[in-house]
Amino acid sequence: MKTAIMACVAAVLALLLPAGAATGTDAAGDFEKMVETAGAKVQELRGLKFKSSVAVGMKSRKELADFLRRSLDEEFPEKKAADVERAYKKFGLIPADLNLRKTVLDMLESQIGGFYDPQTKKLYVIKPGEGAGAAAGMMKQVDAFLKMAGTSLDEITAAHELVHALQDQHYDLMKLQAPISGNDDRTNAFKCLVEGDAVEVQNEFLFAKIPPQFKGLLKALSKSGGDSGMNVPQPGLEGVPEFLKVSLIYPYAAGAKLIEKIKEKGGRESIEAFFKNPPLSTEQVMHIEKLLDNPDEPTQVEFKDLAKALPEGARLLEQNVLGELGVFILLKQFMGEDEARPAAAGWDGDSFAAFDVAGGTALVWVSNWDGEDHAEEFAAAYRNLLDSKYDGRGRFEAGTTDESGLEFAGLEGGGGYNVIVRRGADVAVIEGLPRAAAHRLAGAIWSRFSKSPYKHHTLLPMPGIPDRKPQPGTPRMDAGEFRIPEPAEGWNKYAGRGGMARFSLLNAKLDACIEGSVLDLGAEMTPEKVAGLMARGLEGRIEGLAIAGSEPVEGAGMQGRQITYSGRDPDTGAAMVWRQAVFCRGKSAYVFTLSVPKENFEKALEYFGAFLEGTLIKEK
Repeated sequence: MKTAIMACVAAVLALLLPAGAATGTDAAGDFEKMVETAGAKVQELRGLKFKSSVAVGMKSRKELADFLRRSLDEEFPEKKAADVERAYKKFGLIPADLNLRKTVLDMLESQIGGFYDPQTKKLYVIKPGEGAGAAAGMMKQVDAFLKMAGTSLDEITAAHELVHALQDQHYDLMKLQAPISGNDDRTNAFKCLVEGDAVEVQNEFLFAKIPPQFKGLLKALSKSGGDSGMNVPQPGLEGVPEFLKVSLIYPYAAGAKLIEKIKEKGGRESIEAFFKNPPLSTEQVMHIEKLLDNPDEPTQVEFKDLAKALPEGARLLEQNVLGELGVFILLKQFMGEDEARPAAAGWDGDSFAAFDVAGGTALVWVSNWDGEDHAEEFAAAYRNLLDSKYDGRGRFEAGTTDESGLEFAGLEGGGGYNVIVRRGADVAVIEGLPRAAAHRLAGAIWSRFSKSPYKHHTLLPMPGIPDRKPQPGTPRMDAGEFRIPEPAEGWNKYAGRGGMARFSLLNAKLDACIEGSVLDLGAEMTPEKVAGLMARGLEGRIEGLAIAGSEPVEGAGMQGRQITYSGRDPDTGAAMVWRQAVFCRGKSAYVFTLSVPKENFEKALEYFGAFLEGTLIKEK
């Protein structure tokens, strides 16, 4: 599950990828014909062929609003929204009186007019005559202009969304996005690639349709918003904090510039490589040379047992990454763009965690910078931010931490004590703790986080294709997370082939294997989503893969999801059946996989059900 503001918007849209609103088409059949015609040109411009036709549907504005609410309930339930709201209010990124859930819903309803849904593989538009929410007036003017130029907003919308359909058919957008959930910065960088690609093709489509006299005007208009598009007024978004607007606007304008630079360097065909290895941070979008010329991969900052260093009873509200774009927006709000941009430019990695501490909100944020000079510049800028946010008026106190001996600056305000301290290229910020606790954590924080090279965007690993020959070694029946019953007759423990297997059972007579595995996802997800990702991860690895069914399952002391699929063993060619049961707790998915030759499936399945009932996933 995505858990923060920018990722929330991306999640609720489910990569629905908005692109204006259909305004003039009279019927679904007319729009289907338009999509078919536009699709042929989009294939030519994008250099990819559709693997299957794209289904088209229409929704009323009410149906769209209901759809958005259901998506919001799934991805951003009220309790989670309240927690995330507290975190970003503590930063100062959203106003203290803002209702986050309502603002997100209103924002989405005002902007979405047409979208491609990678879950249903369908392209949707709003029914004719129902406008585009708060943006309806502007959309009608745009449509009138485009009709004068020989096209329509419907047609341009179709071209944009058809690019997303092509992306999905060739790269599987949901599978690409899932592993980066929980990292807003990386999600935004990925959206820049996806949206930039669609905007570039959409613009090429438009320029191929209109007469020459309109092209100069459109080029001028396209540059009026700058690199981010944030300077262009957005109907329906008046009064919405910039931090929220970024999730909708920035990927289009910044993404188009990104794709333009990729094409300049390697041609359109070079875009394919970036869908296999997308940008890792908004830093690489804001400074494209750090992606194309001198790649600068961010540092991954991770907390270790942070709650243990906080006052007793502290409860995690939200944990995420701001990234250079988020840092820039934060600093800009308090000190203006000219000072914020250079202070954010040396970003190399960060992680923050917000906690409820005795009813108040505490913030712990560690950032890594390209060098000590950049860290010092950011620390000075953030001190000014704290001064402004808490009306410090020079009342900062200087001191040294007990454990590290580092100098820090502290300030009372906002219901707690606020500390900023630098060690080399790292900067730690602590806000909202009691004075003594903040002072202790300022010294202890350096042993409570780690830095490492960024983990590349990889698909979920797949269990369930076992080595059928028991390996020498000690069977790993219990890795501390499972309580497992003694195997029934015919089933024996064996040492697995490594990788994900935490325990393994083998029935030599049935040639069947049961494996138990743990996936550390980095973000909360549901069993349904993990099961779907696991199934899609097998595509291309198993000949004749077919999904036989997916349904709820109860076992291991939890509610989960199970999926059954069949195909041929990639090593032996034998007809196989796999039954996979998935359970989720927090950011971990627990996967139990039965793999067995097709003719023995029913016999093995009887034991697999009993095995799940007798197994328990322990609380960590």
